[in-house]
Amino acid sequence: MEIVIALDLYDDIFSDFDIRGFNERTISRDFLDEMSLRMSRMSAKDKLRVVFVLPKEQRVERDEVVIVNRIKRFFSYRHTRYQQKDKKVKWRSILFFAIGLALLAVANFVHRLIPTIFNDFLLIPSWFFVWSGLEQFLGSRDKLKKKKRYYEVLSNARYEFRDK
Repeated sequence: MEIVIALDLYDDIFSDFDIRGFNERTISRDFLDEMSLRMSRMSAKDKLRVVFVLPKEQRVERDEVVIVNRIKRFFSYRHTRYQQKDKKVKWRSILFFAIGLALLAVANFVHRLIPTIFNDFLLIPSWFFVWSGLEQFLGSRDKLKKKKRYYEVLSNARYEFRDK
């Protein structure tokens, strides 16, 4: 699959407020929004190629190499961050679920040992932990997996420049 983006200048890829060199500059929100929009319209996202079309007189090959490396580093960094977030949410949800099950076991044990009205009080936090753990594992991780996949595709994409 191929995404073609027309540029007037290399600066169109980067934030207007960042004056550092191409190797360090912040990626533009407009560029990121455009990539997201274009990716959402694509059916197959494997072997993605992103082509920047630029007027011939504006092109500088050594700048293009730096820009491609910067874009790849940015998307790779984001992919790594979402991998870490996914792992953190997964372990936290497992921990919540385990705490909930442990509280249920304690509540059952206490209820059999000393049957009083206060024994049911342990059921409230136990169900909270069980359901919160399940919600995090099934709900929150789904969003993270989509973002992780999105940034993985963009970090593995091939970027090139062409004349207008």
